[in-house]
Amino acid sequence: MKDESIFIDTNILLYAIDEIDQSKHQKAKKLIEESFRKRRNFTASIQVLGEFFNASTKKLKTSLSKEESKEFIDYLIKHQNWEIKKQEKTTLMKAIDLSIKYNNPFWDSLIAATMIENGLTKIYTENTKDFEKIKEIEAINPLI
Repeated sequence: MKDESIFIDTNILLYAIDEIDQSKHQKAKKLIEESFRKRRNFTASIQVLGEFFNASTKKLKTSLSKEESKEFIDYLIKHQNWEIKKQEKTTLMKAIDLSIKYNNPFWDSLIAATMIENGLTKIYTENTKDFEKIKEIEAINPLI
């Protein structure tokens, strides 16, 4: 039986392709592969995929080409076990409210707002601290 859909943060996608830290790479890669084998449902947002494209083509020791990154993103978008959420004006305003209320970075607040608007309660991220204050969200670091 598949788990409920879990939101995936950009850092998990990056570790899945970046082999510099083998332990984190293997754990992240295994998670992503489980979705490809239809054992897990994952959710991301347009924001997360945009961040992935930017970081995977510029910020990794062994960066992907822009075409390789595009192909990976396209595969996720089309895969039946991945759902990609759009962000609306209401999402933006909710993110600003969360950022003000919890003094969190805006981009993490935008992820949180996207999750809340879509009824998602769990996120896999290496950066759990910026989600800890938000009672609607359980942040899990699957890399430890």
